[in-house]
Amino acid sequence: MRVLLYFLVFILCFSCKKNVSKAEITKKVSIVEKNDLSQPVKKDDAIKEYPIEYVKIKPDSIKNDFRIDSIRVDQSIWIDSVQFIVGTIDDNKNGIHLLVLNKENKLLYRSKGQQDSWYYRLNFFTSKETDKIITVNETGAEESWGVDIYEYSGGIYKELGSLDVMALNEYGESLSIIQYIKIKEIKNNSIEVSFKDDVKVYEDEAEKTTLGKDLKYRYEDKKLIKIDVQN
Repeated sequence: MRVLLYFLVFILCFSCKKNVSKAEITKKVSIVEKNDLSQPVKKDDAIKEYPIEYVKIKPDSIKNDFRIDSIRVDQSIWIDSVQFIVGTIDDNKNGIHLLVLNKENKLLYRSKGQQDSWYYRLNFFTSKETDKIITVNETGAEESWGVDIYEYSGGIYKELGSLDVMALNEYGESLSIIQYIKIKEIKNNSIEVSFKDDVKVYEDEAEKTTLGKDLKYRYEDKKLIKIDVQN
């Protein structure tokens, strides 16, 4: 009798494990069908986790000091099949221009002239989580005058705004702000520009100096605006 009882218990346990295994297999198959793993997930379709931090990157190639037709090129920069040309145009008295062309050599953007600026230095920022490229273009002469912020995305190059800001050293002398800039993307694809916490930033428009931790700009309503750091 005892042997028969042990046998019945063994049969019952085996049956339960078998049923659980079928249920787990059915669940796994259902998940695979729901996700349709045969279709690759595109970067644009992936779920983004905000904020997205941008880092400074190096161009694919750079060529300096040559001529293209009527343009005296100071620098030609290639990045992701897009060409950025910084130079002066014959018979144009407005100073340095920026021209942006796609791989088909179609003009995407032409900036206004930089007037008396001695240079127009391009700096590129991007992230693995996005296809956007943010360019921070610095103007100046003996010292920096500030930067223009642009965005390249989906074949469109557009200006976000200009910041008349510069960093100051311990003696109050002007420095380039580039090495102190922080860029990130927040919800609604909005770009935010801030600065390293302890850097001294001089705002030319406001004519005052503040610490980087107390200064922030955000692209909203088609313009770059100063915001409350508490936001």
